[in-house]
Amino acid sequence: MRTAFAFAPALLALAGCRAILGIDDVSVGGSPSPDSPMSTIDAPLDASIDATAVGCPGNYAGLANSGPRGHRYLLLGVSQSWSAQQSICAMQGTFLAFPDGVAASNELAALVTLVGNGGWVGVSDITTEGSYRTTLNMPVSTATAALIQASGNPNGTDCLTGTTIGLEDEDCFTSRKAACECVP
Repeated sequence: MRTAFAFAPALLALAGCRAILGIDDVSVGGSPSPDSPMSTIDAPLDASIDATAVGCPGNYAGLANSGPRGHRYLLLGVSQSWSAQQSICAMQGTFLAFPDGVAASNELAALVTLVGNGGWVGVSDITTEGSYRTTLNMPVSTATAALIQASGNPNGTDCLTGTTIGLEDEDCFTSRKAACECVP
């Protein structure tokens, strides 16, 4: 049993990558049987990641002019802190929206149109100042990094907002609107 748990972090990373890429386990050979040791190990570790692999909740919709990724979004109309908004998205098996990919600037503009200027996006440097990560716990891409207009202020401005000029760092405890994102 101890050996099986040693592989759990690697399985979690693989499952997360598969979910981000939109790979559905059923279409590539099915899921493990209920009595498989893998189903026991895997289920509690990455239930929220597995939830995103099966599609988006029904109330999520595409954004006009948001680029070729085809992700879907849901406006969180109540202003709350960055971590509260992130938690709401995670409870739905989704993540706090962030611009990415070849059309990151288009996605940012579409998010600003949906959420409003200054809404939270799923990028922060909470863990290490100046090292930006997405709410999927991945380093930001070059395209996303190019949008960051951060001041580098280490005094609690670790969470990013989407504005008409780029991504700006703000106090994470400020109440703002946000959007959740999912991969269909």
